[in-house]
Amino acid sequence: MRALEDVKNQVRSLTSRRYVEEAVAAYGAGAYRAALISIWIAVAADVIGKIRLLAEDGGVAAQMQAELDRAIKGNNVNALQAFERNLVTRARNELELVGAREEVSLLRFDGHHWCGGQAASALSYSAGLR
Repeated sequence: MRALEDVKNQVRSLTSRRYVEEAVAAYGAGAYRAALISIWIAVAADVIGKIRLLAEDGGVAAQMQAELDRAIKGNNVNALQAFERNLVTRARNELELVGAREEVSLLRFDGHHWCGGQAASALSYSAGLR
């Protein structure tokens, strides 16, 4: 449990840290499915937060932010799910936010879809990342 506390303390984004804290608490309570879903949401929130920061300089990140904002504004759940589904690969290929090893690990971790559905919803993204 101590190692998880150390990881939690390394998360810079306050939004992402809240999700990691929730995941650590769920894990400590034996709610492993909830922990898995919460940590995936923390990863997605962190990457999206970085996209929003990079978007200030324009380029691909600005295009990705505009795509996400359109989906949120239009409450387009299919577009939000597609955005989330491709988030890790785009973070590597288009933004170079993660390396090849991290991408493989995160894509393996992407089993969150099997147990909890999508993290993407207009309400969670707009409320959590604005």
